[in-house]
Amino acid sequence: MAVEATGRRNIPLLRTARNVVTGRNLAGTSTTRSAPSFSSTNPGRANSLVPAKIITPDKIPIARELTEGHWLEGYITKSDTISSSELERILETVESTIHITLYENGAIPASPNAASEYRDGSWRRDNAIMMIAFMLASSIEIETSGDRSELVQRVKRELTEMAKYDNDPFHRGHFTSFFFLSSDPGENRRRAKEKFVKDVSGLPRAKHSINGNGGLGEYSDWGHHQLDSIGAYLYAYFFAANQGIIDLKELDKTLTEQNSENAEDSLFSVALHFLNEIEYWDETDVGPWESRPANKRASSVGMCLAALKEAKKYFDNRNWDPEKIIKISHSVNLRQIIDKGIENGEAVINERVPSDGRPAIETNDIPSDSALAFLLLFNPELNEAQENAILQRVYENMGEYGIRRMGDQIDAFMGENYALNPNGQGKWSIIHSEHKAAQWTLFDPILATHYYKKYLKSEGRDIESFLLADKHLKRTLSQITKHDYEIEQFVSPHERITVKIPVGVLPEARWKRKDEHGETWLPNTNSPLQMAHGVFAIMIAEATKALQLKESSPMVGTAA
Repeated sequence: MAVEATGRRNIPLLRTARNVVTGRNLAGTSTTRSAPSFSSTNPGRANSLVPAKIITPDKIPIARELTEGHWLEGYITKSDTISSSELERILETVESTIHITLYENGAIPASPNAASEYRDGSWRRDNAIMMIAFMLASSIEIETSGDRSELVQRVKRELTEMAKYDNDPFHRGHFTSFFFLSSDPGENRRRAKEKFVKDVSGLPRAKHSINGNGGLGEYSDWGHHQLDSIGAYLYAYFFAANQGIIDLKELDKTLTEQNSENAEDSLFSVALHFLNEIEYWDETDVGPWESRPANKRASSVGMCLAALKEAKKYFDNRNWDPEKIIKISHSVNLRQIIDKGIENGEAVINERVPSDGRPAIETNDIPSDSALAFLLLFNPELNEAQENAILQRVYENMGEYGIRRMGDQIDAFMGENYALNPNGQGKWSIIHSEHKAAQWTLFDPILATHYYKKYLKSEGRDIESFLLADKHLKRTLSQITKHDYEIEQFVSPHERITVKIPVGVLPEARWKRKDEHGETWLPNTNSPLQMAHGVFAIMIAEATKALQLKESSPMVGTAA
């Protein structure tokens, strides 16, 4: 049964970008803060100015069904690229609907739709992405802006509440219980790896419930074997610290007041130690789709690796000075743990995401899984060839309406006619020879973000990346719902519900409805998906900077 939590509100993400993109921020000046990019490619080697021809913009389709009658149709279908003034007008139309809904006491529902099963759940990974979206939205605003202040304070509040949940003695034990399984270090790691696979109720939570006060609650009955969620979570904290958004040492004091164990070893040190103890680089987990357990899953290993590298920056930038960093137990060599974790994680990523022109592999059973795209977002310093290896796989899953998670014959989650399936529990389709899997909205803004960052890194010379970014931006805009929807679906063999989906939001995915009346692609129940709104904001932050660069000089962005 759904819990009606209190203190829910919407946090704007796009008003800042709309004012900055044309140089008119809220304080009436054209000066913005130096805006960091979310993650980066390998800093030791610049990307080539001539990208590998994985795809060209004209080969990236946009469904006419989505654009026809859409209030943004003129922008989506225009032959030339979207300008800063056009982006301003676009954002003005969606800033009141593409936002993040959260509760004052820290919980963020994966979808605020009352008909969605996600309404009562708050996922660790999703929340990390949304906090990074808040940080990037704030980073392009001037210091004195009221919007920037609200976003920064919200990041601090959310990260504090998430940390306090994990630092509670019961939940902290889900990390520390892996450290005391044997007095022999090697045997302890063996048992820790086994425990991670078998002890579902004893794992750090990948998903939380939302209690009646709008705070994070317990959700024990779930597949918590999700290393990607822990990687995203830790990345968000160390990224926030490295950008000066939060002071982890101050947060440590708050956590110690809550639980005295934190005075001996910071929660964040404990979590890094946990990754080492289970040997995350050679562990079995279910990944972001929470299904099909697999060993050495590339997206999970890569996101943990990105977190370790961000943590290393935090400690190295402070020279490991105990007066400037979080508390580390005297019995733990955290420097060695981080270095070992990076070395072993890189070995797996170099195997799964090769540099020799072959496509990347998510798992042995399902190589072509779009979860690989998360490594373009939480980029563990991949080189350009490795990024292209991921792009090859993601483009294999591209459709007109979005991008599939996996192949049509593999993914039954909210696929073709799922809503018409009496035995599908409101989420499962029946796979047949011509079955069409759902096409998700999450990936196009990730790809646009990737290409905008490449353009920025080239200082405006990589026009091909700018054109690809623009095409994925237009695809993302096409995926915004163009009107209200009411969709009937079975949730059991004898019960149907009506799902209402509002105009102006990003669905989780679109599914193919095919019956005697014809076929159409409709948004699914979990709409809006707040994580999709988060990556939309991340995309806009990068697009804002790219457009400023492109329009700052007539020579920038001109093809050679």
